[in-house]
Amino acid sequence: MQPTIQSQARLKRVAWALGILLAATLVVGGVHVQRLGDQITRLEEEARATAAALGAAQRQAGDARQALEAAQRDIRAAADRAQAAESTRTKLEALAKSTDAMRAELEAKLKAAEAARAEAEAKLKAAMEKPGAGPERKQD
Repeated sequence: MQPTIQSQARLKRVAWALGILLAATLVVGGVHVQRLGDQITRLEEEARATAAALGAAQRQAGDARQALEAAQRDIRAAADRAQAAESTRTKLEALAKSTDAMRAELEAKLKAAEAARAEAEAKLKAAMEKPGAGPERKQD
């Protein structure tokens, strides 16, 4: 059985329609593939930029961590110096109290010495005023 001319013409139209449909599908698919390629390229560029930014952020985080550790060391050193200063202040206050007590003791001794001197001077004066005493003795 041979196809009729009418069915042959129909087959040709169907073949042409399928060919056009195939071409259109290829064009649309190519356009879609091109868009996907562009998106892939854009995403790759974003990924590279993100990786570079991540590397920079990691370096900054490392620098910040080192700065934090240095600051913590400085704080500990300052706290140690403050503690040493407080200890020194306490020792100096104790020394000042001791010095004040020593000064008071020396002032008391000075007053006692001045009183003893005044008493000795009074005794010497009294002794010198007595007749027959002192350096004015008569020689025979």
